[in-house]
Amino acid sequence: VLLTLPFTISSIVKTAASVGGPKVLGVAVSVGDVKLSPFSGGLTISQLSVGNPQGYSDRPAFAVDKVDVELKISSLLKGDTIVVKKIQIDAPNISYESKDGVSNFDAIQANAKKSESEEKAKTAEKGGEKKAAKKVIIETFTLNGAKVSCTAAWTFGKPITLPLPSMTLR
Repeated sequence: VLLTLPFTISSIVKTAASVGGPKVLGVAVSVGDVKLSPFSGGLTISQLSVGNPQGYSDRPAFAVDKVDVELKISSLLKGDTIVVKKIQIDAPNISYESKDGVSNFDAIQANAKKSESEEKAKTAEKGGEKKAAKKVIIETFTLNGAKVSCTAAWTFGKPITLPLPSMTLR
């Protein structure tokens, strides 16, 4: 599995995103490419896009050129804490839209909560056990080249786009 996973992960994640994403979020989700380095704990996702709900613009609600994640592999196997060495997000575009007091992200979140409730009900019916959640430590988070646009009544339906400065949190 460890030897073939790096070669097959891209198609697995693309399929999961395009099929599972719309079921959970109620919007189109696409992924360009996925690279996995299981021995070093690296994962790179390129061209990730999360669409807008029906009734909002055709632009994606969220799109990103590249997301790099590095995990401490041993933390996955033992203990109650997962250590994420690095998360780096390059060129995200966030498109916030408001219509009748409801934002596109509110609608996406409502879809996700509905999906989560349905999944919990299915698990409860099957008598599934609830596992204790692991803690997560993120050592370094970097955001580069982000742009945020806002479309609302006060912008007269036209998007206002602002670049965000790059930042690193430790």
